[in-house]
Amino acid sequence: MAEAKKTCFIITPIGDEGSETRRHIDSVCAVVSDALGQDWIAKPAHRIDEPGLITEQVYRLLYESELVVANLTGINPNVMYELAFRYAVGRPVIIIAQQGTKLPFDVQGDRVIPYTNDLAGAAPLKAALQDSVSNIDFEDATPRSPIHTLLASYRFEQQALNAAKNGKEKEALQVILQKFESLEQYMKSSKRTAPPPKTSPKTVFILEDDDESLKEAIDRMGWTTLRDINGIPFLERKTTQK
Repeated sequence: MAEAKKTCFIITPIGDEGSETRRHIDSVCAVVSDALGQDWIAKPAHRIDEPGLITEQVYRLLYESELVVANLTGINPNVMYELAFRYAVGRPVIIIAQQGTKLPFDVQGDRVIPYTNDLAGAAPLKAALQDSVSNIDFEDATPRSPIHTLLASYRFEQQALNAAKNGKEKEALQVILQKFESLEQYMKSSKRTAPPPKTSPKTVFILEDDDESLKEAIDRMGWTTLRDINGIPFLERKTTQK
């Protein structure tokens, strides 16, 4: 029995039938479909052929699709609304936009694949899409989006504060280290890069004991344990130089 194909819903401006916008969008959708290959069904809203209410079908695809590709060219209001809906769902999104698109502040921190709407731009767009898809773990059900990152931060802050108030400093430190690690994984999966600072700021946490698993986590996150203040152990970020 053949394995069921995955679904990629393409959020995009559409334009009228026969218009320059429609020809542009159809060519981009064809590149997306080609990049994903035969194991995927890639479709925009104007290619939904099942009977039913189109708005309900769009919401279902935004919720259920394994992948969404959002084309922000033209900063179409419907596209931005549907992208926000997908962010709330927390499942994988790849954002693309025609070169020269003035992106809203809200998405400037996200990775956006630029493309040119011509024959020469098809191959680079296809390669960039394939690279992005190859870095997505579709088995990972953890919700990931700017919205879920913010919500997780609130939960993290409350958990760390409660532990610290109850005198559980080591537990609070473990929560902080887990947050650092989850942020590191999110940055890697999104391929966000930033230049390292010339010198990282020192941050101090008091350790109650010599828990080895905690030390391993600390080392993995790039911290060092020092004992040069009256024998009291504390942590600081390893210094990095450009």
